[in-house]
Amino acid sequence: MKIVFPILTTPIMLSEEYVSTIVFENQNALFQFVTELHQQINKQDGNIIFSEKEERVDISKKVELISHFVPFDCNKKSLITKLQQRLKDASNESLYVETNELLSSVQKYLYKLTDLFNISILVDDIDAGILIKAVNVHFSSEYDTLSEALYDYCVNVINLEGNKLFVFLNLRCLISDEEFALFAKTLIDHKVSTLFLENTDRKTMDVERKTIIDNDLCVI
Repeated sequence: MKIVFPILTTPIMLSEEYVSTIVFENQNALFQFVTELHQQINKQDGNIIFSEKEERVDISKKVELISHFVPFDCNKKSLITKLQQRLKDASNESLYVETNELLSSVQKYLYKLTDLFNISILVDDIDAGILIKAVNVHFSSEYDTLSEALYDYCVNVINLEGNKLFVFLNLRCLISDEEFALFAKTLIDHKVSTLFLENTDRKTMDVERKTIIDNDLCVI
């Protein structure tokens, strides 16, 4: 995959074989880039172009911007909705017999429960999706490090929404160089496409390809 935007004289190549970093020493340029990226993710016009095999990539479907890290929420609403739908589909396919047995048991339990009060009721057929929502299925948020939470989040997104490019904004001000190096290697080993946007140049890792845009908008 490659990325093109007006400041660049040549495209930036992105790959699953390494992590890519763009350092914006010019704060206004970083603000403009992130603003346009956010707009395009939300299906608005912009000048940033991602392409793969000479075909333009739909940024709204294939790119995710991650900028809020404290606290980091693994349970994005749209992702939870997709998780619940995936579980519902599986309950009606892979676990069809077990699902029917469970729902029948729930109905019988409700009838027994109302018998305690001598109340006559009717219980409609129970849908597996309603049951899944009722128990509040969600992703674990207990992690030792921020990078572990971010990696699991990326994997969950890929499993439920398909492959994406994950763009991290100023992550390295929150994690050490050692943690970043381990995080980057884990992403590469599992072929997770990433782009790191930073406003400060930090130590370059062996697995990292870096582009610097200085205060005069010169590309280094």
